[in-house]
Amino acid sequence: MISGSTQCKRVTSLPTLTSQPHQVLASEPVPPSDIQQISKIAAYASSALSQIKVDAKEELVVQFAIP
Repeated sequence: MISGSTQCKRVTSLPTLTSQPHQVLASEPVPPSDIQQISKIAAYASSALSQIKVDAKEELVVQFAIP
């Protein structure tokens, strides 16, 4: 039995980050060890950035005299 209401399926398009998605989809997947290493490096970088502190010893904004 066919339902009386028609439902439209949304077609999900591929990301447009590449001009040849078929080659990306056909390539070997990224090994889990590589993903783990990238995640670890990103965590180290995030930690390092959060520890940066600026020790301002003088004004960072220069005041200009307006005539």
